[in-house]
Amino acid sequence: MLEWNRLLNPVRRKALHGSTESMNTGVGRQELERDYDRILFCTPTRRLVDKTQVFPMEENAAIRNRLTHSHEVSNLARSIGVRIAFEHARKVFGDDHEKLQVKRSVPALLAAVGLAHDLGKGLLLRTLSTVRHLGRTALACVALLAFAAGCGETGAPEQPTPVVVPTAAPVSLDTVKLAEIVTPTPLPSAPDPSPTALAEGTPEAGYKPETNMYRFFSRVNHPVKVALEGLERARTHNDKTQVAIILEVLRFFPSQQFQQEALETLNRLTEQPPEGEEWTWNQWMAWLWANSSDYPVPERYATWKSVFMSGGIDQRYREFLPPDGGKVAPDIDLVELIWGGIAPDQTPPLIDPDVITVEEADYLLSGDRVFGLSIDGEHRAYPLRITNVHEIVNDELAGRPIVLAQCVLCGSGVIYSAEVGGGKTLFGTSGLIYKSNPVMYDLENKTLWLHFTGGSVAGPAADPGSALEPIPSVVTTWKEWSELHPDTTVLAVLNEIYPPEAYVPESTPGSALETYLNTDETIFPVWPSSDALPPKSSVLGVRAGGEAKAYTVAVLQERRVVNDEVGGTPVVIVAASETEAARVYERGSVTLAPGDDEEAGTPSEVVDADGGTWKVTEDALVNEASGQELARISAQIALWMSWYAFYPDTGLEK
Repeated sequence: MLEWNRLLNPVRRKALHGSTESMNTGVGRQELERDYDRILFCTPTRRLVDKTQVFPMEENAAIRNRLTHSHEVSNLARSIGVRIAFEHARKVFGDDHEKLQVKRSVPALLAAVGLAHDLGKGLLLRTLSTVRHLGRTALACVALLAFAAGCGETGAPEQPTPVVVPTAAPVSLDTVKLAEIVTPTPLPSAPDPSPTALAEGTPEAGYKPETNMYRFFSRVNHPVKVALEGLERARTHNDKTQVAIILEVLRFFPSQQFQQEALETLNRLTEQPPEGEEWTWNQWMAWLWANSSDYPVPERYATWKSVFMSGGIDQRYREFLPPDGGKVAPDIDLVELIWGGIAPDQTPPLIDPDVITVEEADYLLSGDRVFGLSIDGEHRAYPLRITNVHEIVNDELAGRPIVLAQCVLCGSGVIYSAEVGGGKTLFGTSGLIYKSNPVMYDLENKTLWLHFTGGSVAGPAADPGSALEPIPSVVTTWKEWSELHPDTTVLAVLNEIYPPEAYVPESTPGSALETYLNTDETIFPVWPSSDALPPKSSVLGVRAGGEAKAYTVAVLQERRVVNDEVGGTPVVIVAASETEAARVYERGSVTLAPGDDEEAGTPSEVVDADGGTWKVTEDALVNEASGQELARISAQIALWMSWYAFYPDTGLEK
């Protein structure tokens, strides 16, 4: 599944600009070795000497800075690379390991990532623009070490010491994204039938699907020979309930024998893919989700999922997905909950960030996009160049706790009340993905929530119908928002997590975001899908009365005022002519049209059929004569593919 000749290739961006300089110089340095030097001598790395460790070291430590820490991590990472390259080369990289020169490239690669791990996502993307997939390749190596060391052909080796390899990986368009692996402590035995006994080869009395799934993963250092037995039994019994299990573990087993036999088993059980085709993991998963009724999971699948996620990836997932199955929202299919390649909070959320005034916000460009929020007459802007990096912002405005949950992959951000069950909570990134949408968790309830819908996924607060309360916001430009609300505050670019250079403007040519949006490829599987629009078209999504409808931004920009009905609720959309800014209001029996305002921004007023004028505000449309108000409702800008994945019955106006 992993194409090492691509991941370890020496091609750099300079080659794309006509450079004829040799990439690998034989007896000289490789490009991957040069990458370490580039990072070592760059200004952002040297600046780490001025940054204090988040977790202070011993009191008698002579130096307390992130530069020292980064060199320590780099040394550890190089050691891991040496172990992979010298002890597991053939198992991990196959017969091409000598051609790939892994004994030189892999230690250098991991050392470079270890050195760069504290620079931050945004800055890493810019500083390491010549090695855009360096991070994901190194992390694939670490992930495969964890499984290769324990999933060998000769049984389980000695239990390793828990190790965390911190990283900062750029956005990837790979079909399989592997990142930080945390080797957890051993888990207690799962409920009978005992997966530990299965891993040791104890024969079972008769075939049971709920037993066989533990042959694919039961504990740390799970032997690949046991997984191969699971494949054989699934084929023998034509057990279609094992299809989802096989696909979940497929991207984590580096054994070529397992990969080959797993694909053969899938073909026998599903008669897929069609003859002459080869599917990526994304394609397999999208197909599985589309045909889930024909390929149900075994009983007690939720328990196995807990063992797999907490034992094979990160033990913290046990809090959200306990071995007893815990509480899962009834509209959630756990098979669609997949690992996104990063550990919980590896994408660090902002908590009570500093804010500044319009006059102080000289780091912003007029065209920078912002989320605009107004509560009780107070206004705040959240620049996407900052929220793209953190994904979650825990904040308070006008005394109300809120959380901004952004999904870069979905092109969407929603602001919710940060009160769950009557109490305030904080939110963090879980590292999990559902329908190509990040999943966040709340600290107080240890419950998973969807960024896109605010709906609960799993955990103590995942009751039927439970969802976070959305608060209306708008996506617009800094120029438009600051002119409309000159007293607004805005997030400061200085914080304790990343330097200002990490927050690159979205308009930066060749940025990872631009690359992602300019292709139909997705990082994670997306299902269901629709070809009614190009997948990454920008739409405004509106939900009301139990129904959903999407409007292309182009239509809204052309018409500016749209009267419609969604779920039996009459609504009116007031939109800008040149930006994505669009506000939605319940209009009752009133039909509205643009006023005399011909400026390019959002109309400041609209008129009804009787000639009455209504002022456009952040809270409501206000009739200037009678004082009547038409309340605003929440809506969101999103990519079409994401809106349709969550609301396949949506209406569409294009």
